[in-house]
Amino acid sequence: MHRTMPSQQRCEPATRLGGGWIGPGLLGLLLGVCCDETCAQSSQARTPPERSRTGQERPEETRPRPARPKPPDRSTAQLRQSDRRLTVPAAAVAAQGILRLESKRLVLYTDIPRDEAAGLPALMDRAYDAWVAYCGELPADRERSEFQMTGYLMANQDRFRAAGLLPDNLPGFEHGRHRGQEFWMNDQPSRYYREHLLLHEGTHCFTTAVDRDLTRTVWFFEGIAEHFATHRAPDDAPPQFGVWPDQRSAFPNLGRIKILEEQRARGEVLTALEVTRQAPKRFDQPEAYAWSWALVHFLARSPETRESFQEVVQGVVRGESHESLLRFLDDQRRQRVWQWFVTDLCHGYDLERAWPLFREPSPDSTAATSCAIKADRGWQSSGIPLQGGRAYRVSAQGRVELARQPKPWVSEPTGVSIRYHAGLPLGRLIGRFWPTDPGLSTDLATINLGDSAEYTPPTDGTLFLRVNDFWNELADNQGEYRVTVAPPE
Repeated sequence: MHRTMPSQQRCEPATRLGGGWIGPGLLGLLLGVCCDETCAQSSQARTPPERSRTGQERPEETRPRPARPKPPDRSTAQLRQSDRRLTVPAAAVAAQGILRLESKRLVLYTDIPRDEAAGLPALMDRAYDAWVAYCGELPADRERSEFQMTGYLMANQDRFRAAGLLPDNLPGFEHGRHRGQEFWMNDQPSRYYREHLLLHEGTHCFTTAVDRDLTRTVWFFEGIAEHFATHRAPDDAPPQFGVWPDQRSAFPNLGRIKILEEQRARGEVLTALEVTRQAPKRFDQPEAYAWSWALVHFLARSPETRESFQEVVQGVVRGESHESLLRFLDDQRRQRVWQWFVTDLCHGYDLERAWPLFREPSPDSTAATSCAIKADRGWQSSGIPLQGGRAYRVSAQGRVELARQPKPWVSEPTGVSIRYHAGLPLGRLIGRFWPTDPGLSTDLATINLGDSAEYTPPTDGTLFLRVNDFWNELADNQGEYRVTVAPPE
């Protein structure tokens, strides 16, 4: 006999599952939810009250609650990729005269002379320590194995191909290429650049150990690889990574700064956002590497961004969203300072001292205001808000020391004509204008001031000042000028 269910207990139609039919109440239990509120009430009405051991009904608030379901285990998302390196045939390697050198973090196969290759595995171990110190520890892989790379440093590719160490499916390359925990590189014409390329490819292996998709932020992965690869490795001291080249002769075959200087001379300076928007296909040219390296170094070493940028890098290396890299550059002041940086950069550029000093603006823009401009720093805000189109009188006095060897060079705000930088005497007071409107690009022209000058800003903004000197020679300067900016009477 068919019996109609009372309306207050009416549920939705049954659901077909796995070849049979189940009611929505059971489906709700299977899925951990009720199909609707009426069904939930009906289920509660049919559930007998819970009783204690004495048979008395237990108050609802004292009944043990069912354990909450545990959140899904997301630890697998933090695993690094499993080790898929080639199985190397020892006999074939020996037959081709290929050396095998090994350290904790690198197995190196090479056909260059042993004495030239012997120190490379140890250098990579030191680089690994630097990566961990900056980027954080890598997560384990499923096999809980130690992270180790295999590198193939080739003077003659035919030997490696004959030994089965140069896969046919590996895309061609001019200098080097990495894949997973392996990299292949052609030998280079200098010891420095051989080490540089080895460190570049090794950095790729490390930073892509969790997320191997380079295409989303190519500028970052190439820039961070160039950053760590730019190094000093003296024979009598520990190596340093992420340095800024101080002189061209100490970094043979690098050429990054020369490329940037040449593009600057042609008026082809990229904004920070333009650097991040470089398409992957652009990285078959050295210019893309130079700009990416400069931007990463700028963010990693500048006093205003280095700590927060390191946190972003650690997240990206762990496999988190790459969007944080783009949000990090969404700052008008940061983008302007980048423009100043690429306008002034050179070998030995002292980013710590050259970073602009900002001051709180003076509350009274109608009165003459004075400030101290130090000789050992880069651009320094006068702290005086200027109105566009009005003429201001800038005057300066004082003495500074520009060098100590072979003897002190003393200068006043007019400068000393013994030596020139950017077409003006060393020690001369110069300026650069910073518009108030964040939508306006900063004026990169140098303002020649000396001990007394009149300046009319093109729009509202602030005058930045500095003592003229080479950007790689600020550290030995001493003293300051006292500068007064007076509005028109």
